[in-house]
Amino acid sequence: VMKNIDSVISSEVYSLLKNFDKNDYKKLENITNKTISVLLEAGLFSSALFVKYQGSKREFSNSSSFMLSLIVDILEKNNDILNINTKTQTNDNYDKLIEYLKEITKDVYLTVFTTNIIYQALVYLRYHLKAK
Repeated sequence: VMKNIDSVISSEVYSLLKNFDKNDYKKLENITNKTISVLLEAGLFSSALFVKYQGSKREFSNSSSFMLSLIVDILEKNNDILNINTKTQTNDNYDKLIEYLKEITKDVYLTVFTTNIIYQALVYLRYHLKAK
């Protein structure tokens, strides 16, 4: 049975966004747009680092945490395709993401595929935020 990845990503973004504070939507939209740019221009590791850095700014800490959580969740939900070891020793989403990316980037095809999955999730997030 083939899985509709697009549907999984869209519903996951929508589901997670329900629990996010609506007062922070503009901040999340801002960080989402910038993360999309970093992802496309500099790649997976750079975008992860960018989101973590944004979290060090108090005003963006909720948005950064949400973004890291979303990306980790999307990768875990598509693990049947990515085949990454999700049995990590950490609960920190940034550390989890880096561990996953280390595995993923061993394969160029998985790297491109994962970049596309994350990009699609961020685009859905951006449009869900605009629609609210």
